[in-house]
Amino acid sequence: MGNTKQKVCVIGLDGTPFSLLNSLAGEGILPNIDKLFKSGTAVPMTTALPEISSVAWTSFMTGVNPAKHSIFGFTDLIAGSYNLRFPNSLDVKSQTLWERLGQGNKRSVVINVPSTYPAAEINGTLVSGFVSPDFSKAVYPPSLISRLQESGYRIDIDLEKAFQSKDFLLEDANDALEKRLTTIGDLFNSEQWDLFVGVVTETDRLHHFLWAELEEDNNSRYKEGVLNCYKEIDNMIGEIYEGLDDETLFIILSDHGFCGVKKQVYLNQWLYKNDYLAFKKPEPALLMDIEGAKTKAFCMDPGRIYINTKSRFGEGIVDSVSYEPLRDELIAAISELRAPDGEPIANKVYRKEEIYHGPYINEAPDLLVLANPGWDLKGSVAGQDFLRNGPWSGMHTHDNAVFYINRNINTKDVNIIDLMPTILKYLEIDTGADIDGRQLL
Repeated sequence: MGNTKQKVCVIGLDGTPFSLLNSLAGEGILPNIDKLFKSGTAVPMTTALPEISSVAWTSFMTGVNPAKHSIFGFTDLIAGSYNLRFPNSLDVKSQTLWERLGQGNKRSVVINVPSTYPAAEINGTLVSGFVSPDFSKAVYPPSLISRLQESGYRIDIDLEKAFQSKDFLLEDANDALEKRLTTIGDLFNSEQWDLFVGVVTETDRLHHFLWAELEEDNNSRYKEGVLNCYKEIDNMIGEIYEGLDDETLFIILSDHGFCGVKKQVYLNQWLYKNDYLAFKKPEPALLMDIEGAKTKAFCMDPGRIYINTKSRFGEGIVDSVSYEPLRDELIAAISELRAPDGEPIANKVYRKEEIYHGPYINEAPDLLVLANPGWDLKGSVAGQDFLRNGPWSGMHTHDNAVFYINRNINTKDVNIIDLMPTILKYLEIDTGADIDGRQLL
């Protein structure tokens, strides 16, 4: 390991809700995490908006809001059009935690953090997380590629097959998790580092597909399979922590919470039926099928509402005079959306200025819908039903993410952007004036 006295080790559990981890620890299922939670600070944490991994992990690694780092979702719009693109690490406009540490001559080992593809050259080692289409571009330094390939290391599970079979999902998740934990342990012990970050993806995948089984009182084999994965993670955390000294800051976090799905909510269907959105053909399949000349607003995952303005889109029809009244109208209408039993679907509808600030705010959605738990917002234009059942039984939440630190601190309202400045401070690196997060130590 590195020669400096103070170090930071971070373990990320993608999609793990604090309430679940705390419960499993308290029940004795996760003894190592239970011991840590009782000796440090463990609290629920809020995350970025929208509450998806690409935005949340980018906010973690930069310490700023999306209008500064410029990542607003897994997909974004090609400027001036309704065509989609997939942002990656080259689109991140703010410096990452490991870039700042490298400038301070500190070494980082970063494993499986989403939205770090293609892997940047850093002072240390970086293995990108999902989405990483080309493994040769997902690893730095390149000399590590053959070592990872020989061990069978995987970026992610086979999601297409997971949709078809829960049995395959469990088997595949176990295989990917075993290789993930082995790699995290190997690089933890073999590499020199001042900052070590290892993220587990399989927790998120299991929750999406098996959340309903996890909530059941009976011990189905699927529930047992999920709990066994957590036990393996608990063993890894115990081994990692045993290898640290008292001067090392140890953090466990997740990028968002999780809850069960009641229905998937297709806001584009509601926009279409209420004459805010028009399509070029009777059965649209993609966002590019929008008929711009008749569209006032459309939605992208998850709950990102874009006003079809003349200034932003080549086929836009909403002028500056109509813009604010239209936003007011949409906020009022979406806030009143109800499920068949009368439950509100939206927790809050934000104007972009309420949650974002920075040089890239013009790239942000004009409105952001935060759903109440259970109402899984989707941006697809396909299909006709506003509320539908889908293949997933679990969905992300903005609150109830995990935050643990092996220090007793008096803190409330922790947000994921607070982690980066906290780590920089502990490692005695200046955060600068552009960081949004606050130091927790």
